[in-house]
Amino acid sequence: MTRARSIPALAVLIATTGLLSACYLPTMDMKKQTTMRMAVPNGMFERAIEADPYNITVFERIRQKNTIANVYIEGGQVIWDDFIREREVATPTNPLALHMATRDKADNIIWLARPCQFSYAPKIDGSACTREEWANGRFSVTNLRAMNAALDNVKAKYGFTGFNLIGVQDGAGVAVHLAAARKDILSLRTVSGVLDTDVLPHEKHETFVDKTSNNPGIHAAALAQLPQQHFIGQWADDVGPGMAQTFRSHAGNSPCIRVSEVQGVTDEKGWVNRWPDLLKTPLDCKAGMAPAQ
Repeated sequence: MTRARSIPALAVLIATTGLLSACYLPTMDMKKQTTMRMAVPNGMFERAIEADPYNITVFERIRQKNTIANVYIEGGQVIWDDFIREREVATPTNPLALHMATRDKADNIIWLARPCQFSYAPKIDGSACTREEWANGRFSVTNLRAMNAALDNVKAKYGFTGFNLIGVQDGAGVAVHLAAARKDILSLRTVSGVLDTDVLPHEKHETFVDKTSNNPGIHAAALAQLPQQHFIGQWADDVGPGMAQTFRSHAGNSPCIRVSEVQGVTDEKGWVNRWPDLLKTPLDCKAGMAPAQ
């Protein structure tokens, strides 16, 4: 009898443990505190930009107006859990692009969250974001227009004449789209970048984008003359060197596009400490392919 009762008791314990684990996943408050601890000590301060239909969260450090700025575009994460709100799932636990931005010593640093990220009020009309907006439709026309409007706001506010874009993970895909749509982009760097969704492994592609999204890879040829540096981790799990090489191939193997494998890092880990040195990597149309670093 004791043994018979222990099995359902064990099942209840497992279910309860799972429920408690879900309840203790990082909340929006915890994620916002993480961004503040990273940004504020490095002189970066938060504001929100209305970019229809979203409120885009921005951290900025501006020391010299009317010049150029380095703009970091955050990556994301694709997980689903019924115990937490979608806006909290859309917001990554580790804002890698922001952490990297804090290591950049340039005069003007802008960090852009993506639509539905790092905001208690992600949409201007007060409604919540849907999973389709921040996951499958991450490269949708609506999202890309909002990010473009956010850059327009930054440019008008500070009088910037040009931007160097740095995109991390799927934020890299957004950066590619922005570079193709604008005339004020001076260079493009990506880290573990999703540059061509057609090259994603099949099992990831089905959950990553749908018909509402646009493949960044379609812009490769149009951006062939833009100085670019695409960094890929030696131990990357999701985004290997093949994607960046395919992007470069579609650009006609332009000498303006460098692909570098960085030793000892994964898709997410190891980049922050290496970033100040990686920023010194030549970014022009003369160097051509880069060796592993």
